[in-house]
Amino acid sequence: MRGYLARVGGLFVNPKPTMVTIVHEKRSFFEPLFTVVLFSVLSTVSSYLAVRNVVSSVLSGTVFSFLAGGVMDFVIGSLMLPLFLISDLGGWLLNGLLIYVVAKVMDGPGSFEDTLSVVGYTYVVKVFTAAPLILVPLYPIAGLMTSVAMSFVGLIWSLYLLIVGVSEVNGFSTGQAFICVIIPILLSSLGLFLFTIGWPALIHWR
Repeated sequence: MRGYLARVGGLFVNPKPTMVTIVHEKRSFFEPLFTVVLFSVLSTVSSYLAVRNVVSSVLSGTVFSFLAGGVMDFVIGSLMLPLFLISDLGGWLLNGLLIYVVAKVMDGPGSFEDTLSVVGYTYVVKVFTAAPLILVPLYPIAGLMTSVAMSFVGLIWSLYLLIVGVSEVNGFSTGQAFICVIIPILLSSLGLFLFTIGWPALIHWR
C-alpha cells in the first residue's frame, strides 16, 4: 500500500517520471482498476456531501427538510453511487480501447493492458474536484466555485498524464501521443453530442 500511495502522490508532485515508472513496471491490472474505483467513489461521495449540505441549508425549517436526510441518502446509496461508478468504469474501458485502436493505426506497439493502466491512473485527477468540496460546509458558494475551477486543472493534468503515458507505452513523440489522445476525446465528445441531440429527436419522431 505504501508503494501505491507513493505512485499516486508522484503523479501530482513528479508526474512524468512516475508515469514512466508505472509503464515500465507493468503493474497488475487490478491496481489501475482499484484507482478508478477509489477515486470515482471519493468524487461521488464528496459531491454528494457538498450538495446535501447546501440542500440542508436551503430547506432547513421548511416542510421539505426531510429531502436532505433519508431521501437523499437513499438516492446516493442506491442510484448515484452505482451509476457514477459504472459510468467511470465504462469510460475507463472505452477511452482505453479508443486510445489503443488509434495507437495501433499509428503503428504503436503498446499493449491494451498497458494503455488501460495509463488511463486508469489518470483518474487520480478527480481529487482536484473533490478536495475543494471540503470548504462547502463553511463557504458553500466559494467551495462549489473552487471545485468547478479546479475541474479544469484536473482536465489539463489528466491530458498531460495521458500524453506522457501513451508516449511511453508506444514510443511516440509528444506530438504523436497528443494526436493519439485527442482523437478519442473528440470522438467521444461527438458521440455524446449526437446522442444528446438525437435521442429527443428519436422520441419525437416515434
